[in-house]
Amino acid sequence: MSRNVVKLGSLTGLLILAVLMGQSYSSSWLFPSIAAQYNNTNLYRPWSQPAMWVIFVYPFFLGIALAWVWDKTKSGITGTNVARAARFAFAFWAVAHVPAMIMIYSCMPVSLAVVSIWTVSGFVYGLIAGLVFAKWNA
Repeated sequence: MSRNVVKLGSLTGLLILAVLMGQSYSSSWLFPSIAAQYNNTNLYRPWSQPAMWVIFVYPFFLGIALAWVWDKTKSGITGTNVARAARFAFAFWAVAHVPAMIMIYSCMPVSLAVVSIWTVSGFVYGLIAGLVFAKWNA
């Protein structure tokens, strides 16, 4: 894996983390029932458990993985930078994120509202990644 992939992936991870935190706070503020679900220790670990802090590492793994995929596929994604980013985001979303959300909704007792927010967020994460990669790694 090249140094450029790790750098762009880490930058992307940082941006995804910021969006993830903003989305979490804003959706909890706008929809108190979602906040109640997030605080349900029957579904999620409490913040006092160290394993819960892995959530802050996930965006960096995602960013680096997406940077690697971009590096392997960028020549096949054409158009303007925004169009390339959107195509990349849609591919990630359709192939990886939507199936995961279907599985989560069918297996976990979370509401459709939570899964919907996570589904939209997944596309946003892919779009952020695509925009970073298209701009700095044409």
